[in-house]
Amino acid sequence: MLRSVIQMLLNRSISKSWTCLPCITSHRLKVRILPKEHYDETETPYMKSPKSGESFVTNFYAFVQRKWTWADIKQTQKWKRINELQEDQKYNSTRHKILGPDLATSHFIIARGGKVKFKGHEEWMTLDHLQRREIPSQYVPGFCIEELDASNVPLCYEGFENLCGLSELKKVILQNCPFIDDWCLSRSYLLANTLEYLDISGCKNVSERGICTLHVLKNLKTLVIHDTPKIQHKELVSLLLQEILSNCEIIGVNYDDPILRKRIKKYMD
Repeated sequence: MLRSVIQMLLNRSISKSWTCLPCITSHRLKVRILPKEHYDETETPYMKSPKSGESFVTNFYAFVQRKWTWADIKQTQKWKRINELQEDQKYNSTRHKILGPDLATSHFIIARGGKVKFKGHEEWMTLDHLQRREIPSQYVPGFCIEELDASNVPLCYEGFENLCGLSELKKVILQNCPFIDDWCLSRSYLLANTLEYLDISGCKNVSERGICTLHVLKNLKTLVIHDTPKIQHKELVSLLLQEILSNCEIIGVNYDDPILRKRIKKYMD
């Protein structure tokens, strides 16, 4: 009798465990499902929406806990200055509406340390002229930029958009500009119809890719590329550019290089 009762209890406990097992398993599976990744339709590379679990406190805690080195601090400050520079040089439509393209560009370049020369004027306009209000602060017909010198000016890619609409610009000097690179030169199409002289000497970030983008300057007569160490095969790239721009003279290239002569001879054969 006792044996039969024990057997009945064992059978009941086993059957009960089997009936409860699916419920426990399904419950655990639900707990283990990972939450869906955050998604925002309006998210852009320049405006990141906060992720779940992210707040000022968590960001500040991560900032404090990070082991900062002197190199990290310098790099952070560098990128901060570059971002401020990019924001400062963005195209300002209001300025162009009030001043017109030539005067707007002159204000933009001169205020950042450059200088311009208007058509029919022999004197370069600098920051002193701007401060003495010798350059109009509203649109006045007849002021057309013919030459522009932005040497040593930290001009970046965003700033090149301010050079649009210049119908008389023939000469541009960009010597030793620290942020001029291939992307900046790719915007040279804005000056394709008028530019005849371009000097990018000392622009360390310009490579052969940037030189190739200058093929759109169909009226270019002189290109100066002294002290541009990042340009590989400078002589060959210059020859290829001159095949497209037959009237262009490229200064800063050693065509007497024996290696170049061998390559040309091999190409001609």
